[in-house]
Amino acid sequence: MDVARNRGCVRAIAVTGEHFGDMARHGTQLQILDRIALVDNMTYFVAGKAANIRTWNDFLSVAMLLEFLSRATTRPKKCPEVALRKNQIIAIGTMKTRTGASVRVHRTYLLQIRTMSEEAMASVVIGATGIVGSYIIQRLLRAGEKPLAVSRDRQSSDSIDWMQADLLSPQTLKFQPFETLYCTAPASLLVDALPSLLNPSLKRVVIFTSSSIDTKMNSEIKSERELLRSLVDAEQKIKAICEQAGIGWTILRPTIIYAEGRDGNISRLARVIDKIGFMPLAGNGAGRRQPVHAEDLAIGAIAAAASSAASNKTYALPGTEIITYREMVGRVFDGLDRRRRVIPIPLFLWKLIFLIIKPLFPGFNVAMGTRMAKDMVFDPSPAIQDFGWNPRTFRPQFGTRADA
Repeated sequence: MDVARNRGCVRAIAVTGEHFGDMARHGTQLQILDRIALVDNMTYFVAGKAANIRTWNDFLSVAMLLEFLSRATTRPKKCPEVALRKNQIIAIGTMKTRTGASVRVHRTYLLQIRTMSEEAMASVVIGATGIVGSYIIQRLLRAGEKPLAVSRDRQSSDSIDWMQADLLSPQTLKFQPFETLYCTAPASLLVDALPSLLNPSLKRVVIFTSSSIDTKMNSEIKSERELLRSLVDAEQKIKAICEQAGIGWTILRPTIIYAEGRDGNISRLARVIDKIGFMPLAGNGAGRRQPVHAEDLAIGAIAAAASSAASNKTYALPGTEIITYREMVGRVFDGLDRRRRVIPIPLFLWKLIFLIIKPLFPGFNVAMGTRMAKDMVFDPSPAIQDFGWNPRTFRPQFGTRADA
């Protein structure tokens, strides 16, 4: 195939099945704008139908459409000859007229031919295999967008464009221009990688950190304090990078994130309940919480990215309900279709018991008990006002088992 490159555009002079893969590898997208048929020197126009052509079979099925969709008197035969010249697909075949004569038919499909380098992608999602990132991908696809999903591990999907890359290796972050960056990976990892992601088309960077910045900064657990300080530092550096480049940023700080069977918060409680049949609470569990579903966070992130009012702002993203820790646990029982069995334990006894059972529950720490009586409540009104934040009520459904 004779391919000429001009300003990133791939133009095929002639295409055959064996060469179509070359075009696909260059990222060429073909979109039908209109169809014109010439029969007996008469021109027939048929309303265009948009189509993305990614495989040779797609190419043939569109180029030949084999029905002509025409207003001609008879349908043409399938066309074995197909060529692409400049911005046209030319299909050549024969058809019978009313008089029985065979006429040669040239069907020309006008195309818009471009590579991804000529037009910016709308979105890149880093952390696309995570619970929030995967929902962002789903929501963008549902809206008709074709985002680029980025993850450290190799993924494969017919409906999603995946790229394997690592924020710790900026040399792997070689993307075509894009307009919006969603990052659900740790913000501290994005800081050094962000300069490699900047491009002239980028308009907004949306990152997730945590509302724990406001509630756990003085945690009795050293690792928690260090993590939260690194998040605050990352937020400030990301702001500075974006502002210096003239790019809008939005920082989202969710509360307790859940997605039935997938998260490390509510679903972890569900697994404990499913395992032992009850839930011990330090004290009376009166501390108030606002759990938020991961899908609602994805919806909120997309809405924030599209809102000019949300540019260069930080938002708390809490769930819509304020409930006590005890009630939150009770609703986990409900979601498991189990009778609520909550056992209050005095705080001093909780600490003693925790030292004994800690090996059985890796990932838990004693501070989780002491915080059960502490309020962790945030104001959603700025997010409601600026981009219509409207999460669901907290009614998780796990089926009969926490891992269902």
